[in-house]
Amino acid sequence: MHHLLAAWSPDTFPQLIGAAAVWAFLGLILLIGGFKLFDWVLPTVDFSDALNKDNRAIGILLAGFFVAMAIIIHAAIA
Repeated sequence: MHHLLAAWSPDTFPQLIGAAAVWAFLGLILLIGGFKLFDWVLPTVDFSDALNKDNRAIGILLAGFFVAMAIIIHAAIA
């Protein structure tokens, strides 16, 4: 994708949008997969039930997890 950014022009704009969509989809799939793995590793915690009960500690834990996963996925993709 870096070669597309270096030669950006209105003609390459659809390719840039397509590449961004593919990478965004891949990142989202990896983020969801990472959460599913995290949920599988900690079977004693029901994250959705805890969030529905307004458990802020679980919310903070998941927010930190998603930020950390996003940083890791960004580094892997870039």
